[in-house]
Amino acid sequence: MAYVDTATGYKGAGVDPRPFVLTQAVSFQPERLTAYEGGLKMYLWDHKAKLNLAGFYNDYNSIQLTLSSCPQQSGGNGAIPCALPANVGNAHVSGFEAETEIHPYPGLEIDASMSYLNFKYTSIANTAATGISLGMKTPYTPDWKWSLGAQYTIDMGAYELRPHPPIVLTSSSNPVPGGSSLTFTARLTGNCNVPTGTVTFLDGATVIGTATLDSDGVGSFTT
Repeated sequence: MAYVDTATGYKGAGVDPRPFVLTQAVSFQPERLTAYEGGLKMYLWDHKAKLNLAGFYNDYNSIQLTLSSCPQQSGGNGAIPCALPANVGNAHVSGFEAETEIHPYPGLEIDASMSYLNFKYTSIANTAATGISLGMKTPYTPDWKWSLGAQYTIDMGAYELRPHPPIVLTSSSNPVPGGSSLTFTARLTGNCNVPTGTVTFLDGATVIGTATLDSDGVGSFTT
C-alpha cells in the first residue's frame, strides 16, 4: 500500500509566563508547522515479512524555544536569569524511516528500524537576542537512530517464554539555546548485558571528542 499525507499544526502565542525582571515580560508569536509524508507499507515473502518505508518533509515557521540567556530583554545584564519563550526562526525538517518485522520460521521474530532526520534553519529571527545561528539545531533532534531485536517464543505448555534482547542506538546533539556550550549524547541500551566501552563523536572525519558509556549505556561530550 502506498500513501501520501499532509497535516498542519501550531503552538499558541503568549507572553513570557516567568519573567525575572519586568523587561522580560514580552510576547511571542505562534509556532506553525506544515508536514508532508509519503510511504509504502507492504507484506513480503508470503506474509512472513513486513516492511514499512516513509519519507517526510516539514515546513517549520516561527519556532519557539526557551532562552536561558536574554540580556537584550534584561537591561543588557546577561547575569540575570532567563526563561523566555522566543520565536528563533524558520526551518526545514526532512528525513525517512524504515522498519521491518521478519518471521523466518515459527516462533522466531526479528525486528529492525532505522530513521534519519535532517534539521536545517532557513532563517534566524535575531541571532544577537537569541544566540541561535543558522548552523545550529533545536534540542533533542538526533540525526540517526536505529534498533535491532530478535524474539523466540518457546512453548512451555500453559506458558510461553519469549527472550527479547533489543539494542537501540541514538546519536543526538542537544544545543542549549542562548548558551555557549554544546552537548552531544550517544545512548546504547540492551537487555542482555550492561553496555561498556567508549563512543567517539565525529564532525565528518574529524574527531571532536570521546565519552565513556556509563552503567545506563549513555555517553556525553560537551564542547
